[in-house]
Amino acid sequence: MKITRDLIYNNIDQIMINAQKVNTKSELTLKEILNDDFLSKETKFNNLQEIFSSLGKSDVTEDTFNEIPEEEWSEFIISNTSFKNWKEMLNEATAFYIKKHVFTGIL
Repeated sequence: MKITRDLIYNNIDQIMINAQKVNTKSELTLKEILNDDFLSKETKFNNLQEIFSSLGKSDVTEDTFNEIPEEEWSEFIISNTSFKNWKEMLNEATAFYIKKHVFTGIL
């Protein structure tokens, strides 16, 4: 379903409730941002575990992610996704997360 002016207007109360729920989260985890829906749609990977495995990592944790050298991660993003860099991918993933949660129960 496409997001239209009428869709927003007719569902504004639910959108506001959903947006408030998103707004109350002070921090998102890597798994929330790079969720399965986003990764399977925007990359050749189905989930974060596949990405970590391809990098030789067995644990999908924030600590493991922080151990990946920035240059290695940047090269991985460029080589394995359509994104030009990590910042572009992160921005797109964040927008995907917000859209998904703001329109929960509507789309």
